[in-house]
Amino acid sequence: KKLLNSQEKNIIVVTPTIYEANKIYQNFCDTKDVFLYETDDILTTNAASRSPELKVEKLNLLKESLTDNKKIVITDINGYLKKLPSINDFKNDILNIEVKKEIAMEKLINKLYDNGYEKETIVTKPGEIGVRGFILDIFPLNEENPVRIEFFGDEVDRISEFDVITGRILKDKR
Repeated sequence: KKLLNSQEKNIIVVTPTIYEANKIYQNFCDTKDVFLYETDDILTTNAASRSPELKVEKLNLLKESLTDNKKIVITDINGYLKKLPSINDFKNDILNIEVKKEIAMEKLINKLYDNGYEKETIVTKPGEIGVRGFILDIFPLNEENPVRIEFFGDEVDRISEFDVITGRILKDKR
């Protein structure tokens, strides 16, 4: 914490392996300004990049990078060398969907595909979308429950959170 306060910019700590990065991070994991940027070895890269938990961690780190708060990022050499989207690209990929606003459903679906979401008949886990007529179900990576967006043409008619098991609406979102 003292190191972070003594600097004017963010700090990145790079270690040879993710094991060492994890060890250092464990000393700071209670601190909200310290992040672990995990990568995996080549054999598990595909599985890890599809892992919802790892995607959420990376998403939170990117989202936090939009704030003015100074932070420390701990990673291994693979994480340091991995290409991340620019801040502007990340900002452009943020979707703000509101009731009574117009957005073409197909455009939204394509944007979700571009961001790595997968189409399923019924959404059951983060990173999935389901389409039924003018209803779009999305299970956001950073939410506990999926969201149902109901369209009337290209206008968002209703946004609600629903239970993944029963399908019942839990609450409307504004």
